[in-house]
Order: sequence, then C-alpha cells, then structure tokens
Amino acid sequence: MHTPARRTPSDPIETDQLQAVIFYLMTQFSFSHCPTVADEIVGHIEAILGHPNMELLPKQQAVLSSMLNQWRLHCTCQSAATAARRTHLRGTA
Repeated sequence: MHTPARRTPSDPIETDQLQAVIFYLMTQFSFSHCPTVADEIVGHIEAILGHPNMELLPKQQAVLSSMLNQWRLHCTCQSAATAARRTHLRGTA
C-alpha cells in the first residue's frame, strides 16, 4: 500500500489537499486496520491543525482537535492489541 508522504511546514499545501489525504487514509484504514495508517492519519490531522489557515476556521479546528484525540487513542489501542496478540502467540508457540 502506498501512502502519500507527510508534508513539512516548509512545504506549503492547502488544507483541502490535506483533508483529501486524510479521507483516503481513513478509507485505507477501514480495510486494513493497520496501525501505520492510523499513525499517518494522526500526522496529517496534526499538519492541518498546524496550517496557518486554520486560525480562520475555529469550528473546523475544534472538530479536528477532537478527531486527533480519538485517532491517538485508536492508535494506542491498535498498538496495544497488536502487542498483546504477539505476546499471546509467542507464549503458545
């Protein structure tokens, strides 16, 4: 699976493009439940929240902040579940 490269602050990109990437990644996550994809979603939400245009969109900023917290928890849960499965499988081998 190919995920778009994460942008840096010195590489300006419009918020609508960042949101399009998030929608794509969320679709990919719905099929794979891959923690790496969840981490990419978190990174892109952080990039949008750090974008200078977000100061003009307080309601969108609030929604994205909430999403960020939910995805961070989801990443943690996914990572913990994966680690637990690995530990369990090692213990039964």
